[in-house]
Amino acid sequence: MRFLFLGILAQLALGSPTALAALVIEFGPTLVLSPNSSASMDVFISSDAGDADFAFAEYRFDIALTSGLPTGVVRFLPDLDINDANSAVRQTNSEQLAANYVFSPIASLDNFVAIRQFPNTVELFGGDSTFDVNTFSYSNITVGSDLKLLARLEIEQFQLGVAASGTYQISLVQAKFQNADQANVFDDSLGFLAFTSSSGTIQVGASAVPEPSSMILLAGALGVAGKTYRRRRISTPSP
Repeated sequence: MRFLFLGILAQLALGSPTALAALVIEFGPTLVLSPNSSASMDVFISSDAGDADFAFAEYRFDIALTSGLPTGVVRFLPDLDINDANSAVRQTNSEQLAANYVFSPIASLDNFVAIRQFPNTVELFGGDSTFDVNTFSYSNITVGSDLKLLARLEIEQFQLGVAASGTYQISLVQAKFQNADQANVFDDSLGFLAFTSSSGTIQVGASAVPEPSSMILLAGALGVAGKTYRRRRISTPSP
């Protein structure tokens, strides 16, 4: 059922093209990850050219290293599995429960998609829609100047060996926002709303575990300090 709205797009239907609107996609604050941890980053949508109506959204996000030499990988968590809610940490539909979710209050898990690509785990395809399985139709939602939650991306840092710091960029590389009048037409030239997007930042901190050579130097320094302290205790006359 979660792919139902994608299947509907393959059907051809008549409809008039919708006017283009200037949708704006923004990422939340810098996401800070420690080695072998996971966290989420929110992505928001608004319009800077009046109200914009659309009935479905589909998008793809990518993660890319911009600086640093990490020995692990920053990647999206595995796919959401609606049949295995108690499985290991993975993508969730937590955005659908948020009061400011763009498709709230008509969000349905049947329409929700969050798929980590394989083997390229730094790509995630997702989307949602207003498709009603009972009426077999879409309805529009309206986006204005207020920020609405578009996606909540679950991300992890998987560490191999000694951790190193690194900075990553997460970008919206592909998206489609379409009006209900055109939601049954899978044609890039019809009814898709224009958008602009910023990028987000993921910062991975270095491990606090000292290098072996540093441990040896530290142990030697502590040994010298201990001997000096004992000598002072011995040479100090008792009152």
